[in-house]
Amino acid sequence: MKYIVQTRYDDKSADVSLKTASEIIMDESFSDCSGIELRVWESGEFGKLIPLEIHGTWHAKDPKDSLYIKATRPDGSIAFDGWGIDH
Repeated sequence: MKYIVQTRYDDKSADVSLKTASEIIMDESFSDCSGIELRVWESGEFGKLIPLEIHGTWHAKDPKDSLYIKATRPDGSIAFDGWGIDH
């Protein structure tokens, strides 16, 4: 599945793209050093877009742990989740 992603950069320019969950996780993983901000939507039923909130947790339990990232729907259910890369 691909998601609609709006990306805003440090210089305040923005673009829109279709990305997979793993691409979004990697973008969010590096957002602290790349200076980007993401807005993500999931396509629900025809004609509806569901806004997703991206949550990132640096080192879930231990500094050696990877970065856990999840995207949740307004009802709190998880649309996707995975592990980013510590850098």
